[in-house]
Amino acid sequence: MINQITQNYSGKIFSYEIVNFDSPNLVKLNFYRADFVKSVVDGYKFEKCNLTHMDAKGCYFKNCEFIDCEFNHTNFADAKFIDCKFIYTKNNDEIKHDNYQNFKSPFEKASFFNTFFKGCEFKNCYMKGIGFRYSFFDECNFINNKNYSVSFEKAIIKNTKFDIFDIRHSAVYGLMIENIEFKQFITRFEKAIQIIGIDEIFKDYNYEIKQDNQNQFFLIFSENKSSNSKIDFEHTLKNLSNKKSLFEQFNIIIINNSLQNTPNEKIKNYLIEINKIFENRMNNLDKIVYGFTKYIYDNFSKLKYNISLEDINLILLFLISKGFLMLNVYEKLIDIGNKLEGTLIEKGIFEIIKKTINSNIVTITLKQENEFTIENLIQNLTKLKNELLQKQLIENYHYKILSISNGSTDILMNFIIPFIAYLYPLTAFNFQIKYDEKIKIKLEFKGEKLISLNKNLLEHLLQLLYKEEES
Repeated sequence: MINQITQNYSGKIFSYEIVNFDSPNLVKLNFYRADFVKSVVDGYKFEKCNLTHMDAKGCYFKNCEFIDCEFNHTNFADAKFIDCKFIYTKNNDEIKHDNYQNFKSPFEKASFFNTFFKGCEFKNCYMKGIGFRYSFFDECNFINNKNYSVSFEKAIIKNTKFDIFDIRHSAVYGLMIENIEFKQFITRFEKAIQIIGIDEIFKDYNYEIKQDNQNQFFLIFSENKSSNSKIDFEHTLKNLSNKKSLFEQFNIIIINNSLQNTPNEKIKNYLIEINKIFENRMNNLDKIVYGFTKYIYDNFSKLKYNISLEDINLILLFLISKGFLMLNVYEKLIDIGNKLEGTLIEKGIFEIIKKTINSNIVTITLKQENEFTIENLIQNLTKLKNELLQKQLIENYHYKILSISNGSTDILMNFIIPFIAYLYPLTAFNFQIKYDEKIKIKLEFKGEKLISLNKNLLEHLLQLLYKEEES
């Protein structure tokens, strides 16, 4: 508790202004129920201040330090913290995972909904009852913190360091982790399948499963590189949770793929067909994703009551984070999402994702000045690919030919370009070629089957476009 408040700003309104205090050091001040909505707070050190019940929705904090402050019931929704520090001078070593509930937290019931943290430090913080839903952490550092009943649902944590990241008592559905470092990472076993990016953790770290005295199973990852240990999630989870969401089923398949386990029975037949078509031209992860997507797309009428818009959103976010390039998969998932109902938040997220994907699809018109033949088409596509690579517009690409008309000599092509940060090598190729009626030949290829007519020419086209990847 904070005693002997020296100055009272209780209920004071600072909203929509650049906040100015006489001194950069603010010690033992009372900001109870103060209004900082959409204000700017830059370069201040708050020490032992009462910030409880404060409304700082949309506030911009930069180069601020919060030392031994209280934040109970404070609203930081939509706020931004740039290069800020949250530090408590007393360590919290006495707080253990089995006695969290016996200690009071200075953050209890604080809201950090959709809050942005960049370059921030959290040290000796006991976080209890905090909501970090939809929040974003980048290049942050967590030192000797304890979490109890914290919501990280739909949050994104990337390029961030932890000593111990213990989220066994936290809500993590849809949490996305990327390029995080830690000495130890602990999560409930059945909740691991709710985390986007957990497959990469399995690849890079050792892990073990432990059971506590309440028969709860925990996954513990350590900082050493992974050994050859394996676990079949589908089999091990059977006795823990009978009903799993579509996203959890998807993530189980992804995790098992990273552990080189046997493919899921539901999509095994699809994988057999995919292997027949693509042979070695598609990596294993892309085959898994394509097979799973085709499975739910083909069986949508049976599965629709077990599919939520939230599931589709999380799968799309996973694919974007991986730099996945199969336009055909995105189209199928978006088509499914358009048919589903959801909350206003999930609908809004879906529209943003859809807009993001569509904005990363480039349509190019390629003029054919010479006689239209498959050979000339190959030459023009190869020329276009080389030009794009030379201009460093994209490292590799995936596209679908929309139409070819002998009359107009135009070729329309769609490229999907994921975020620049997620560019990966070319992994898949889908297209359809349609000749107009004057030529009297119609050939379609959608990544599902090959038509015998002109198959050799089609294979030649594929081999040429995969030449760089194979080399």
